[in-house]
Amino acid sequence: MGHPMLLKTANLDAVPEDRPGTEAPPAPTFATIAFSTLYTECYDDRFFVEANGEKINVYTKGTFDDVPLIFFVHGAGFSGLSFGPLVKRVHTEGFCAALDLRGHGLTINDDGTTAPGDSMTIENFVLDCKAVLDHLFTHVYKPANGDVQKKSILLCGHSLGGSIVARLAAELQEPYDVQLCCLIDINETVAIGAIPNMMSVLRKKPLVFSSEEALVNWLLSSHTLSSRSSALFQAPGLIHGSQHPSPGRIIADLINSNDNWRDWFVGLNDNFLSKYPGYKLLFIGGMEKLDKETEIAHMQGKLSIEVVPNSGHNLHEDNPNTVAFYFIKYLRRMHLSKKLIHKPFDFKKKDPDEDPVPLEEIKRLYGGGQ
Repeated sequence: MGHPMLLKTANLDAVPEDRPGTEAPPAPTFATIAFSTLYTECYDDRFFVEANGEKINVYTKGTFDDVPLIFFVHGAGFSGLSFGPLVKRVHTEGFCAALDLRGHGLTINDDGTTAPGDSMTIENFVLDCKAVLDHLFTHVYKPANGDVQKKSILLCGHSLGGSIVARLAAELQEPYDVQLCCLIDINETVAIGAIPNMMSVLRKKPLVFSSEEALVNWLLSSHTLSSRSSALFQAPGLIHGSQHPSPGRIIADLINSNDNWRDWFVGLNDNFLSKYPGYKLLFIGGMEKLDKETEIAHMQGKLSIEVVPNSGHNLHEDNPNTVAFYFIKYLRRMHLSKKLIHKPFDFKKKDPDEDPVPLEEIKRLYGGGQ
């Protein structure tokens, strides 16, 4: 689940909201909420896809004139902005798109309201993602020289988003060419094991913040995120702004989604490890976060694992440089990047485009120590 409840799920330790001193002060009745960052710091474009009674907000980076499409799905309680720092660093490898799931971020119902928690089913999430993928290939994809390639997709999901992309990977092999399924800090056993703590966690989480600064301070003090720049960038996707009738209020109605929590994750391992036949990549903060089934699959060579130390649950926001380094390295090694996809391997001579981008170069280009 894309919530800090999973920060320390290996042995179900106390989650951040259980610790004293992490609750935000109450917001005034009429808060003025102004945001200091724009989505264009990491993305190029934003638009709505109308489907399933929703106006689904989608962020994109790059020109979709060639495959692959790298499609990102965020975790519960977050938004498509969650992947901004990573997209900024990996967009050279393919056209990038990230949506706001229903009930999250800027995605709204047709009547302008935010979807209630009880509509946040895994089935609805998957249908919404399929609608966005169809829109991207039907209306956005303009292949260079009119040369239509395979509809090649690389899927990447964080937490709940990981469960969603695993199901997409298992179901979309026929209409699309799903080359990669990448999960960030999620497996079925650990996620389901953490569910009993979820309601008490959410009831302790502030529902309204008085300002962007109050939200950012809470995200950092609760160890939900460790990067201030990532927290600032994602803020507009987490709380309503001044134009909303309830400024400062948390957008995602996770409390009332509780009947769906277990279904979000049941079948995750089966979809990821068994039903999806393609390349598999898992990012985790430590090997202790693996469940038995995933550990066995790793020992059998069914997936690659990259450990990103000194990170919380949101590895891609806490350490975007490190995650980008390993992600790009993997894509190039497996011929999944824009310049290499569908290009035959030459085992006698290394292709220069297979060379990874050094971590120090990523740090130099984008700043940050990790």
